[in-house]
Amino acid sequence: MLEPPVRGACNGCGTPGILAVMSFTRDLPSVSVVIPAWDVAAYLPRCLDALLNQDHSPIEIIVIDDGSSDATPAILADYAARHPEIVARRQENAGPGPARNAGAALATGDYLIFVDADDYVEPDYLARLVTAAAASGAEVTVCGFSFDLGRVRLPYPMLGLPRTLPGPRASRLTVETLPLPPFAWTKLYRREWFISQGFAFPPIFYEDIGSTASILYRAETVAIVRRSLYHYCLRDSGITGDFGVRNVQDYVAAAARQRDFLVGESLWPAWRGAFRWFTLVARVQVGFQILFLDTHIRRRDRLRLFGLFSRELVALGGVRPEAPSNPGALVQVENFPFRERRKDLRAARTR
Repeated sequence: MLEPPVRGACNGCGTPGILAVMSFTRDLPSVSVVIPAWDVAAYLPRCLDALLNQDHSPIEIIVIDDGSSDATPAILADYAARHPEIVARRQENAGPGPARNAGAALATGDYLIFVDADDYVEPDYLARLVTAAAASGAEVTVCGFSFDLGRVRLPYPMLGLPRTLPGPRASRLTVETLPLPPFAWTKLYRREWFISQGFAFPPIFYEDIGSTASILYRAETVAIVRRSLYHYCLRDSGITGDFGVRNVQDYVAAAARQRDFLVGESLWPAWRGAFRWFTLVARVQVGFQILFLDTHIRRRDRLRLFGLFSRELVALGGVRPEAPSNPGALVQVENFPFRERRKDLRAARTR
């Protein structure tokens, strides 16, 4: 459980830090940045330094240490002791979704945004998002991003998107995935609206795929900032880099949640084509990881696993809307009876 936070202190990180109270000035809207962190000691300083050097202020940076076993707690204690805008909390390992939820519950800013601890942002990341949000009155504001692999930077093309969209239109584009990707970290939310809607990320990998479309659907306006402001850093570890059978299971569970949202809102007849396009994109993207990348899945199991994954997604796109799936029971462990390398099994037990 999380204890009450103290600003400028790292509660549960092993070092008391400096007890400092920071009052937001009201000249500009305040922003709460929530960072889930799990064994990211090698990347966390870069992330925090980028946020501490933002053009926009005031901000609060809420870091939820999700049961790290490396030097992450010590790094957080050091930063929290020196920077009163940092609120650091530690919890037992629960995954990125529950960590985001815990941070959102502590947030006090006018706006709320999520950043991953192994990524970093441009200095004008918050300033541009807040400016667009304030000018449009949007509940959600989305920015562009780049895929970073070492020194190679590939900006994602945010093509053909207007400056503002109705929430349902943005939601459908997110279901289609490619026009408006569902990633949690490109979206600035009006915090009171986000909290009032009762949004919560599910306790699975790819938690944003399973929830973003439903969040955008409830917004009246979604603003778009096409400029690439967020650096999504590809690495060998982490959820997408440390790829195994659980990733495949949770991707199907996230897809099932998205499909059930469409059924629950009576959107299935009109949006089924968008969902089936999403499943096609998923089979290509995740299928490439299953079949060709250096993952923790045994090579002799990969083709069969890909077949099971594809059949699950095809079935989701073909199920009648009056018979919604059960995301929690959709993919049972026995559906994927494959042994993984010992390293992956050890990692799974700590998540």
